[in-house]
Amino acid sequence: MASDWERSAVALTEEALRAAERGDWTIVQHCYAGRQDLLEQHSFSAQTAQRLSELDETIYLKAYTARSAVVVLLDDAAAMRRTFHRLAHPSAQGRARYVDGHI
Repeated sequence: MASDWERSAVALTEEALRAAERGDWTIVQHCYAGRQDLLEQHSFSAQTAQRLSELDETIYLKAYTARSAVVVLLDDAAAMRRTFHRLAHPSAQGRARYVDGHI
């Protein structure tokens, strides 16, 4: 049977997962900080460690996906900025192929 603190650690991690699904990374960070406090003060069972590890993997994948989406959006924004720059400065097209360090 899991101890109270183990149930609390799992609950915090489950809350972090729900926050990650919403994209609320501040709450995710807050939940992990609370869980860290519990883990520093207590030992835990192999079963709890396995459950936390599974939840952590799911949260990691959500964070990785969100990060990848942001990178794509930033790349798209940079491409649009370069296009707008070329449209606004048509005479500069032949002179320079670099805008803000990008091709």
